[in-house]
Amino acid sequence: MDTQTMPNELREDALVGESECRRIIFPEESSRPSRRTFLEWKSRGLIPYRKIGRLVYYDPAEVRRAIDRQFKIEPRA
Repeated sequence: MDTQTMPNELREDALVGESECRRIIFPEESSRPSRRTFLEWKSRGLIPYRKIGRLVYYDPAEVRRAIDRQFKIEPRA
């Protein structure tokens, strides 16, 4: 997914908190992973984040690409 096809909310320069990142990437609340799952992905190094002092920020575009890489299942040939 490149920046030209991303919704306006997924600007490359956007840094947001955990709940806002989940809302941007998973707009449908029923399909949104729980906070616990999202933080588990962070602690396992599956999604990128930035820590400034004690605050943690996410770039939704980077997180989306990481999720696509980690969890995409290719069709069998």
